[in-house]
Amino acid sequence: MFGNDLIEQSKHENLMIPSIITRCIEQVESRGLDVEGIYRKSGSYNQVKDLQEALEENTKIQLSDYDDIAVITSVLKIYLRSLPKPLLSNDFICRLLFR
Repeated sequence: MFGNDLIEQSKHENLMIPSIITRCIEQVESRGLDVEGIYRKSGSYNQVKDLQEALEENTKIQLSDYDDIAVITSVLKIYLRSLPKPLLSNDFICRLLFR
C-alpha cells in the first residue's frame, strides 16, 4: 500500500479513493478538528510504525483504537509522502502561485 501509485491502489481496492485516506480523514473529522496543530504534530514513533505495518498487512485494524489523533495524521502524511507521483504537480503549483 505505502509507495503504490494512487490510481493503482484505488483500482486494487475497487474504490475511488484508497481506504487509508478515507479512513484517516474520517477519524480526523470525527475527533480531531479541535486539536491544535493536528497535521503539524507527530504521533509516537512506535505507534505510527505499528499502525503503518498493520495497514500494510491489510489487518482489519480499528483506527479509533488509537487515542492520539497525531498517530493517524502521521500515518496519513507518510502515505502521501510515499506516493511515487505527487498529488499536485510542480507545474500546477507554479501556475497557482504565479497567476
